[in-house]
Amino acid sequence: PGADEPGGEERVAALSSRAHLDERPHREGSGPLGKRLGLERGVSLEEGPRLYRWLAVVVSVLVWPFVAIESRRLEVAHRIRTGVVVTNHRSFFDVPMALVVFRRIRRYPRVMVAAHWFERPGTGQLLRLAGAIPLDRTNPAVHLEAARRVLGAGVPILVLPEGRLAGEPGRPTSTGEFKTGAARLAADCGVPVWALGHVGTDEVWPRDRALPRLNPLRRRRVVLVGSDRVREVDGDVRAATLEIHGDVVAAIEHAVETRNELAALSRAR
Repeated sequence: PGADEPGGEERVAALSSRAHLDERPHREGSGPLGKRLGLERGVSLEEGPRLYRWLAVVVSVLVWPFVAIESRRLEVAHRIRTGVVVTNHRSFFDVPMALVVFRRIRRYPRVMVAAHWFERPGTGQLLRLAGAIPLDRTNPAVHLEAARRVLGAGVPILVLPEGRLAGEPGRPTSTGEFKTGAARLAADCGVPVWALGHVGTDEVWPRDRALPRLNPLRRRRVVLVGSDRVREVDGDVRAATLEIHGDVVAAIEHAVETRNELAALSRAR
């Protein structure tokens, strides 16, 4: 049920509280839904729970023979204590790429994900390992307090403003429409927004394929670039969203240039 339906608010609150909000186990309300989602124990507020870090290590090892993941201009990650991180979303391979890069820079943002993904086999377990925050799209305000507690603990939150896989194949700088949720979250919690942009993940795992293209004889290259600044958000979240979109596109363009330069160097060898 949605938050505006009978029992909806209780369901959303239970998902949020069990996902990550307290260092103590949440025993209350651990009924059939909580057991089905596997969220009844809760996850600590520590940035990078042990299982999150372990998963990042495993993914880094498994991906390395098949994909070269390059990252540039990520110094901002260590200049800010916390904030909302945004990036484009082109492929399911965005997840392994992010885990590799987060491990590299030793920052482990939490992710806000639609609550129904927590009920899917496999996907739900990965989200729980990462301490993801379940989000009911019918009433995102329910999770504002959850996000505030995470950000207040110094843990950044990753938001995908497009809300789905987007961008036209063959046009790496194209994106979907950015929703205002990231800007609203930053404004409500008083934290900055940091934009990332990447290119190449949809070549590794096209959205029309059930499995990624993994060939050690043809190692593909993915590049992620961070903006060299953070953006403060005032009350005009729509204007801020347009500016955030511009920051992401600029980062994507830098990533495209970087990948072209690296490809030219490889051909010259």
